[in-house]
Amino acid sequence: MTEEQIKLNHTCLQGYIDVDYHKLSKVFGNDGFELANLYIDNKSKSTWLIEGEINGEKVVGSIYDWQTGKGVHYTKKWHIGGFDKKVLDLVKKYFPNCNVVIY
Repeated sequence: MTEEQIKLNHTCLQGYIDVDYHKLSKVFGNDGFELANLYIDNKSKSTWLIEGEINGEKVVGSIYDWQTGKGVHYTKKWHIGGFDKKVLDLVKKYFPNCNVVIY
């Protein structure tokens, strides 16, 4: 397992964000494709590891597409994975003007 895979092990869906691939790539880099290999059966084409602090606590999570059936450039609703709902606050720090919804 890669370091990123270990960090994301046992995370699960916490919510969604409405954002396009271009904005995600601008913040996290163009290649969200390497981590997509976390999922068997190609259920995700692109995944980004996100890390930061919320109220002094380290928060780890991911933003990924899941079984969208379309290319990542057409995906507008992305899944947010994490260990708990704090990851949603982290995502809001990166994207304050985007709609973040709790699962």
